[in-house]
Amino acid sequence: MVIKDIIAATRYQRAVSKVDKAVHEFASRGIGYSPMEGIVGDISKYSKSEQKKITAAATTMSEYHAGYYPTRQRFTANTPLPTAHYSPLSTADYRFAQEHVYTQSHHSGHLRAPQTFIKRICFDARIQSHPNRRLLKLDPAAAQEWSAFTESLWRLDKKSKDWDYCRSDNYMQLADQALSLYLSPGECFVVRRQHFNDDTRLPGISLQLIHPYQVQSPTFGVYFPVPMIDVNTTVKIDTRQSLHDLQSGHYIDSGIEYDAQDNEVAIFIAPAGFNDPWTRVPVYSPTGFQQVLHCFIKKTPGEKRGIPESAYSWHEYMNIADMEKFELESARLNTVIAGSVTSDSGAMPNGKNPMKSLGDVKTGWANLEDPEGSGEEISPNAAPGYSIRKVTEGGFILQHFTPGYKYTELNTTRPNINIPEYIEKLLEFLYPADYGVSVVCVKQRFDGSYNASKGAIDLTWKNSIEFYLKQFESDFHYPNYGAWLNAKIAAGIVTAPGWDKAQLRAAWCDMSVITPPKPSLNPAAEATAATTRCDGLFSNREYEAQQITGTSAEENAERLMFENAALAKARNVLEPAQLEQGGTTQNE
Repeated sequence: MVIKDIIAATRYQRAVSKVDKAVHEFASRGIGYSPMEGIVGDISKYSKSEQKKITAAATTMSEYHAGYYPTRQRFTANTPLPTAHYSPLSTADYRFAQEHVYTQSHHSGHLRAPQTFIKRICFDARIQSHPNRRLLKLDPAAAQEWSAFTESLWRLDKKSKDWDYCRSDNYMQLADQALSLYLSPGECFVVRRQHFNDDTRLPGISLQLIHPYQVQSPTFGVYFPVPMIDVNTTVKIDTRQSLHDLQSGHYIDSGIEYDAQDNEVAIFIAPAGFNDPWTRVPVYSPTGFQQVLHCFIKKTPGEKRGIPESAYSWHEYMNIADMEKFELESARLNTVIAGSVTSDSGAMPNGKNPMKSLGDVKTGWANLEDPEGSGEEISPNAAPGYSIRKVTEGGFILQHFTPGYKYTELNTTRPNINIPEYIEKLLEFLYPADYGVSVVCVKQRFDGSYNASKGAIDLTWKNSIEFYLKQFESDFHYPNYGAWLNAKIAAGIVTAPGWDKAQLRAAWCDMSVITPPKPSLNPAAEATAATTRCDGLFSNREYEAQQITGTSAEENAERLMFENAALAKARNVLEPAQLEQGGTTQNE
């Protein structure tokens, strides 16, 4: 898949979106459209503005060869049920792009390498609370104390399996799975539930990851009744009735229902089995709680679903895979047999003389009697004058050559020593272009100078790790931290005056995600640089502690107070004893 397929995917989704909107115009009024009959139903009772919308919808349906019949339309041989989708189904869509890169990520080590690198580096990123003390009118000491308490509570809760709706993974493991989908298919969906009154759920909320393949439009394809479950009411409803009941301006695109302002309203989860119901999950609950997170990096304005970063470089990754496969087959061929068998004009197939009698030379081998007198004739495609024997675990052996046949060894010069260098050159540009990482960091081969290696690490951190972590923070960490904080406030564990006001709630929820410790090539020099940054007010000790050792400066200070006091006490006890022992030895 190449760039033109990505462009086709965008065009395809826009076409589906237009058709879905046109279908809504018909469904909301109980009329239909047929490619053969045109508008099915009486539109004279509608106002001119509504007739104009219906006519425009009919133009769209005609342009994309789509059709729709309302629920009460009787289907007969004369009014067959038409399809209600964009006709060229072979055209790429978002799911096609996601499926290809997801499959290739599992089969291509070169494509999976940068994704795994980013995942492992970003695993268990630390959250640092930043309540806006000026807006909240807190003094620095109170703000620092509230942050320290909240962060310690978060570190305790994030290890709980209660984060998972199925209680199988903790927060770090869920975030790791979500980031994996973020990097490979290009997006992930999260269904969240509140458990404010459930003491068995330590975080107070739970998360359920939804694979992007599961989010599909129930309107895609032929329109027919499909049982569907609404999460809020748990009542089965008819898909066509659901389409009929869509609010004015709402439409469904790629498994997501949008309002007239293109805000996400609900997602549709495809059934696991043929007879299983569809599931409709509203983005917001009746109380206003956001119960669906749609995490993806938008490449272009108006993009509805995620496209993987590496989708634009599939051609290059496939070239690498093809070259490796070719080299492997060539090496295997050399191991089995690396030569050719040739014959001259007097070759004797199976040792049989092609001459019927001395001096009577026939052209070719056809219609010649068997010299042994068996009555069999030698055909033009008779077996050659040698045999091939396969040896278990040892390839093939050519033997029993007869006159006229010759074996010539082939020199295929395999493996090609230039292939690894060629792949290396490709990856030097592919990795930064797709994921912002350096091939040096992905391969973990720091055989250059200190400055070159450190530069590769620093640029990878800026162009890749911090970029993805900030994007993922906005889509996943930040909303989940706010929901968790809401649960703690509801339980009375955390106090946040003014939480019921949106502006103050945002001030309490302000936070940042700190990357795990960056690899250090010279720990002493980098610790000195961190100290200099703190002394010059370019950074703070809490941030530097997390960057260098992954710990908290405040907790380190508190622990060191006790450790230093214990060490001083131990020295007061040990030093007099050592002096006394030393004096006795000297006297002796």
